[in-house]
Amino acid sequence: MKLLIENWGKFQFVTFFITFIFLVAISLTIGGSGPYHYETRESAKETDQSKSTIFYLEATGLDRLNQMLFVESHFYNDNNFGFERTVEMSIKIWGSNNLKDKTIIPNVYGQVDEVSDKVWKLIQDTTHKRTVTCEKKDNCTRHTIIYEPYIHYQNYFVQIDAETEHDKNGFSEMYINTYFVNRSMAYFELFWRYAFVIIDIIVIAYLARLFSGIPFRDFTIEQKGIAYLLLLLLFFNNPLWPTILLSHSSFVQVLDAIFSVTFFIGLFGYWWIIFDGLRYVKHSRTFLKTFIPKFIPLFGFWITFLIIFIWTRIHEKNDPQYETINDIPGFVIAHVFFWIFFAISFLGLIYSIIRGFKEIKTNHPELKKRFYFFFINFIIVFILVIVVLIGGFLPKIRNTALEFSATFAIMNVYIILNSLSYLPTRDTLNDLKNSAHTKLEDENNGMSDDSKSEISNDIELSNENITSSESNEKSESNDKSESDDKSESNEKSESNEKSESD
Repeated sequence: MKLLIENWGKFQFVTFFITFIFLVAISLTIGGSGPYHYETRESAKETDQSKSTIFYLEATGLDRLNQMLFVESHFYNDNNFGFERTVEMSIKIWGSNNLKDKTIIPNVYGQVDEVSDKVWKLIQDTTHKRTVTCEKKDNCTRHTIIYEPYIHYQNYFVQIDAETEHDKNGFSEMYINTYFVNRSMAYFELFWRYAFVIIDIIVIAYLARLFSGIPFRDFTIEQKGIAYLLLLLLFFNNPLWPTILLSHSSFVQVLDAIFSVTFFIGLFGYWWIIFDGLRYVKHSRTFLKTFIPKFIPLFGFWITFLIIFIWTRIHEKNDPQYETINDIPGFVIAHVFFWIFFAISFLGLIYSIIRGFKEIKTNHPELKKRFYFFFINFIIVFILVIVVLIGGFLPKIRNTALEFSATFAIMNVYIILNSLSYLPTRDTLNDLKNSAHTKLEDENNGMSDDSKSEISNDIELSNENITSSESNEKSESNDKSESDDKSESNEKSESNEKSESD
């Protein structure tokens, strides 16, 4: 199947990449002008070095569009030296849905009074230790102290009691940052997810209509790969995402994680298979030789990636102060296997690219343009994907709508533009459809000819049987007439002999 890119010149290739960069730039511009992902409230207080430092926080008027409540803490070191301290924090969280007066004032002992206690429900009362590292004249390390993955209550009240006594040469100030998702960001994300879903469905329907009547086995390896990626892209955009807002079930978040992780591993496998597959002619790309060596490390890469992602989310749900750095046994083991499978897959990809450059020039020069086009696309998107994964996808918090737009715009624009660039030429498409139609007609005609020949054979056999039976009857009648003639001649001769004797 001859592809459009095989007829492209320099102008068409430059136009393609300019279009790609232009569409991504527009998406980033829209994201940059979009709402801030989180509403942030910061509280600061000088540490009390003779006793504990107490913070009181309020978050009122929340709903499910705010999605989560997230609190971080950090200290400031005003000394000319660095140090490390272990800080113990006692944390209490109350929630309420039926609060007339949305402001409560704890008493001097840090407890909620009796009137408010009838309205507020104690959600959490825990104590955790955090190791804080400080550089001189700088902010100390940040730590997660509260993480509520669902908004169960319209109003929250938090009391944080940090043991800062005996630190005369220690922290000078303590900061508390409260985050929850901006409602405008929830609408922004919902709109663009469904916009990409609709565009993806339109492209899938268009390609299905265009290729109707052509067997899938006649597709090029790029077309087969991009067909699977379009389906994975539909799941990555996740039309079920609103259920995360409407439901407090962990299943929908795990499902979203499965969709996202499967897409990125599928994209990596797509690159690896195409680079390796272009080196072979079609009949030599066997399942055992081409796909099995890639499937095993990619599956290990996928399963460990998913375990780490779900592991973190489940522990954050059960323990709001959970941090992966404090989960050494479980997290490190999964991380080791993750990097092993990633290294195998990445080295396999690099090996396929290097071998591809050597073998395309000598064995398959006709595929050189397709190979170079795919390689340039790969380099651009691979760099962008690494930036997106590190900056916006893996962290629990995305800071702006810009990071969300980068994550989804790059993936959607890349796959949709590639699916259109791998279309066959008009003449090739017509020839394929005509040949498929002719083959189908020949098969139908062949079946009718066979049936007709069988019927004619039956007729001929029956005619032969009738002819043979008629000939047999004639021979029998001739034999009978001959025998009758003989008997009559014998009778005449006997009568003549008798008359002579007389």
